[in-house]
Formats: sequence, C-alpha cells, structure tokens
Amino acid sequence: MVVDLKNVPYKNAVSLRCEFDSKQLSPIHGHFGGLYDESGSYIIGSSLYRMGSIPVVYGHSKPFESEEARLTGRSLFAGPLFNHFGHFMLESLSRLWDVASGSYDHIVFQSPEDRDGTFSDYQQCILEQIDALEKVVVLSRPTRFDEIFVPTPSLMIGTYANPEYAAIFDRLRVRHRQVESCGELRIYLSRTRLDRGKTVGEQSLQAAFVACGYQVVYPEEISFNEQINLFSAASHVAGIQGSAFHNTVFCRPGTETIMIVRENYSMVDFKNIDICQSLNPIYIYDVMEDFEEFPPTHAQGPYCLSLDKLREKFIEQGLCEVASNLKGPSSTALKDEFACEWHRVRS
Repeated sequence: MVVDLKNVPYKNAVSLRCEFDSKQLSPIHGHFGGLYDESGSYIIGSSLYRMGSIPVVYGHSKPFESEEARLTGRSLFAGPLFNHFGHFMLESLSRLWDVASGSYDHIVFQSPEDRDGTFSDYQQCILEQIDALEKVVVLSRPTRFDEIFVPTPSLMIGTYANPEYAAIFDRLRVRHRQVESCGELRIYLSRTRLDRGKTVGEQSLQAAFVACGYQVVYPEEISFNEQINLFSAASHVAGIQGSAFHNTVFCRPGTETIMIVRENYSMVDFKNIDICQSLNPIYIYDVMEDFEEFPPTHAQGPYCLSLDKLREKFIEQGLCEVASNLKGPSSTALKDEFACEWHRVRS
C-alpha cells in the first residue's frame, strides 16, 4: 500500500502540551501531542496512528495551560521522538522525507518524557548524517511557530510504507559505500547475549549459519555507525526476528535476508521495509515450540526453536546447506532449558 504524501504549511500554529496519557501503557503507546492551527483547531495530520486507525499521539482537551514559547523561521514537524529503537526508526523518522530540501530552519520533535538535550548513539548518528541534527528542536511545552510544515508520515506501523521512507536511509547508505564488500559479506544477527527476548536453541541455529560462511554480529555491542557499515556492505543477512532487522533499511537492493519469525505480529512492517528497499527476503514461519504451560510474553519471550521444524523449513526454502549444518540438543533437552529460562525471566 502506498499513500499520497503531502506537506502542509501552517502559519502561527502552536504545539500542545506534550505529555504521557496515564490511561495508556507507556509514552510509546499513548500520549498527547501534535499541533493546533491559528484558529484553535487540532491539526489531525500532526497526530500519529498505527494499524490504520489506532491513535497513539492525539489532541489534549486543555492544551494551553502554560505560557507559549516562540520559534521563528520555517519549521518541519517531525512528530514524537521515541527512545525505543524500532519506534524511532519506523515512526520518529517517517516524516523526514522532505528534509533533503534543506529549506527548514528547525526540525521539531515532541517528547512526553523529560529530555536532557542528549540523544542516543543511533539517534545522533542518523540525524547527523542526514544533515538534520543541528536543526533539531525537542519540545515538551507549548510553542508557537511562524510557519510549520506538517508532512504525512511516509510509514505507518502495521499499514503502509512509501518509497520516500526508504529514501531517508538511502542518503546514509551512500555515505557508507566506501566500505562495501567487493564480494559477499554474510552476517548473522545474534540475540544470544541479550538478557531478554532470548530464543532457546539459537546457539545451534547460529552455528549452522557460521558453518555456511556467516559472520556473527552482536548489534548491541557495536556502535551504530559500525552497524550501518555492516548492513550497507552485506550481501546476506540472517537471524531471528527482532529490532536489529530494522537496520535492513541500510541494505543495498537485492540483499538476501533470512528472518526466523518469532511472532507474526509486526511482520507487515518488516515486509514493507523489504519491499521499499527492493530486498530479497526469506521468511521462516512456524518453527517456534508452543508450550502451553510456558507462554511467551509478546516481544519479550522467551521463545524456543524446534530444530526439526527448522530443518524442514530450510529445505523447503532451498537452504539445504544450512539445514545440513543444523545440529543440536534433543527436543526434551531444549524444553528443559526453555523452562529454566522462562522461570528466570519471570523471577
């Protein structure tokens, strides 16, 4: 699905008080934010939706209880600044498709959380390399603008992604072309050193890919700049579904990606990225064990691989070499290990 992107200007618009909605789960999943126009009407285009119709950033009934600041010049409204990696990549950057025009004095984010003026490593790296960092203003109080442009998000979680979304990251990949491999660079995105969201049996899966020439990468242990270097140079990327796969936005067209799916939830976003970037994806479904007495927590796990199902799926997808190298503990041993991990996470 592709939508018609617009970039609508407003004179003398004002940002509302940006704060966490205490009725919601977290600032990521529900907070007040956005803009009101000169007449006092909420600008619907400044809100944020997911799944086509679920609002996660929306208007407040009492937006102007504190004195307004003033921001002169031309501003671009970027929406919420999320500190969660996946939501930052998918949502905080989705309105920046017009930033390359260079005609803005300010790039305005809103945050319901207290900010100390610093950015995460990945936030600073991306914003700096798309020539936006020096223009970024993060607001948490009402502010009136001389002129502010409100772009349509180029990606909506669970719904669509436009080619303009991929173009944001094309600029970064171009800057990293000097490190592109002349031959093949195969990387496996390991989650084995994470404290949460582990998948029992991944050590065996990882060993199978290593035997096929893949280099193991622990994304959380290297700088974000190094991650961009690796993804922009990679010819093959494999691993278990997780936030690190959002970095495939930096891959070159035609890169083969192999994702072992933990949950069908959110797969539409990974698929939309693959389409935007013209990647060559392989999705391995239905290879997680389902233990009724040990239900995983959404996105947090833990999970448990069925090595037998994995071999069958790899063969179905033509990944016979990986299948032949996949060896490991018995199903009983994996279940025992999984039970220990399940209780550890919940202790």
